[in-house]
Amino acid sequence: MLDYDFKEKKYKVKVCATGQEKLVTRLSLLFFNEDPEKFKERVNQCKLRQEIVEAELRFTNLVDSVPTDSVSTLSKERRFYFLHKSVRPSDKFDPAKIYPTFKNLLRVVEEEYIRQMKKCVILKEMEDTANQQKFQRMKIPIRLSKKTSPYFGVVRCPKYNFSYNYEEIQNQHFSSDDDLVAMTRIFIQKCIDFQDQRYLNTNKQMLKLPRELKDLEKIQNSHHSAVSQNMMV
Repeated sequence: MLDYDFKEKKYKVKVCATGQEKLVTRLSLLFFNEDPEKFKERVNQCKLRQEIVEAELRFTNLVDSVPTDSVSTLSKERRFYFLHKSVRPSDKFDPAKIYPTFKNLLRVVEEEYIRQMKKCVILKEMEDTANQQKFQRMKIPIRLSKKTSPYFGVVRCPKYNFSYNYEEIQNQHFSSDDDLVAMTRIFIQKCIDFQDQRYLNTNKQMLKLPRELKDLEKIQNSHHSAVSQNMMV
């Protein structure tokens, strides 16, 4: 470091490796007995924290730019609720002294409430993927709500007798009854047959188009009745 420019409010430094002189606003100082590797780690950590703080400031400024008229304000009932919780009738306070203090505190609460409402507006916009490029251009990280499940621990499951349970399932399964197996096979075959026999007859050879509409209607009604009767059987 060579000098400090009070007019520019910048440090005049010289790079030892290249001999270049320049003005900088921030210095990363390596102490004489400091480990260079730890120094790099400290500088990188500072830069990371600086990026986080700057992103948070940009997000806060964006939240504050939302018009106050577009969000809800603290209701009169909520203010009375705060007053009732803060000052009880049994408390012996001087009203002239407690009123200005409570008024100032309530103003802070109302400002924070409005800011939280504005924050909800911005977070709602972030949920829409069409707006995410706009926030990326503003260098504001996308904040999406995440659902987390609490961790209650692990309960050890008891050991089960697989062979015994398998036999119980076999005894209770429909495959153990010959009549049910036979009936299931019939249902399967009928389902396959019905795939080829639709309610609407589309066989062009049988229809022999073109024909009169009333004749076509009779053929479709006859086909529909036959298929329905087959399904009922």
